[in-house]
Amino acid sequence: MYKIFLTVLAACQVSNIDASLHRELADACCSAELRSCCIDSFKFNRPMHHQDVCRSLDIDTLRNISKCVDHHLKFRGPETFDDIKCCHIVFDGDLNDPRGHCTHECHQAFRAVTLPPEAKMDRIKHCKLDNKMHPCFETCVSFYRVQLRSPSRWIGEFDATKYCDISPRLLEDTLMILEP
Repeated sequence: MYKIFLTVLAACQVSNIDASLHRELADACCSAELRSCCIDSFKFNRPMHHQDVCRSLDIDTLRNISKCVDHHLKFRGPETFDDIKCCHIVFDGDLNDPRGHCTHECHQAFRAVTLPPEAKMDRIKHCKLDNKMHPCFETCVSFYRVQLRSPSRWIGEFDATKYCDISPRLLEDTLMILEP
């Protein structure tokens, strides 16, 4: 309960940033055409694609805005926008989450670029009451960080079936046959 309170408090602190800082962040991190969308997103910790003008944001632009905001707000967490790829790898195909709520929450967390890293991870961890796939998400993130530090040791893409217990994604009494 205490951890959830701190996470909510941290998120509220960012959303209560002085309005002039929202404009400064938008000026520093966003193009003129995205400025109003950025200000609105920064002010309310909303995902960057919430307005029409931002719906067409490509992933590289979103990544650059995220890195810029991280730099200006001095976020020190290890989480980066590139961790968003683990949202699909880990949460897609969860038969106990047929509407993809955890994938959606994970994406929303990373696209809310002013949300502190701890709040992003907490939002992902608590996408459902019994999120047994969260440790796999952390494993996926660690896997890619190790490879980024040592590109010469690249061993391919993360495969949740190799590195995680994926049984929480299956329906009870379901048999899963994996390819050899």
